Amino acid sequence: MHKPINKEKIEKVFERLIHRLHLQADAFTYKTGHNIVKIPIKDIIYFESEDHQIIIHYYTQNEYHKDSFYGLLDHVQKQLKSFRFLRIHKTYLVHHLYVRKYAYDKVYLSTGIELPIAQSKRKEIRAEQFAINRKESV
Repeated sequence: MHKPINKEKIEKVFERLIHRLHLQADAFTYKTGHNIVKIPIKDIIYFESEDHQIIIHYYTQNEYHKDSFYGLLDHVQKQLKSFRFLRIHKTYLVHHLYVRKYAYDKVYLSTGIELPIAQSKRKEIRAEQFAINRKESV
C-alpha cells in the first residue's frame, strides 16, 4: 500500500538538503597576519572573543585546530547569519551542528567542550534550539 505524497514533508527534506549543501560549498574567510585563510563552514565548531581577537575553533581532516584574527564577534555573527550559529554568550558564537546537548546554563559540544550560556541569552537560546529541532525533525 502506497501512502500519498506529502508535499510539505518533501519541501522540508529539500530545504534541509539545500542547507547542508550550502554549508559544504561555503567557507568563512579571515585574514591573519599576511595570510588569508578559508575554513569550510561545516568544519567550524565555535568562535570565541578574547581581547579584540577572535579565536576560531574548527576540525579539518579529523584534527582539531584553532586560529585567531582581529575582529568583532558581532561582525562574524552577521556574516554567518544564515548558517545557524548561536550567540550563547557575549564571548561565544557556536555552530549548532556541534551542540550535543543543551542544558539550562551551558551547551555541551560533540568535542567534549562545555560552554556557558549567558543568563540573558537562556530564553532566546532555548527558543532557537526548539526552532532548529523542529526544522530538522520534519
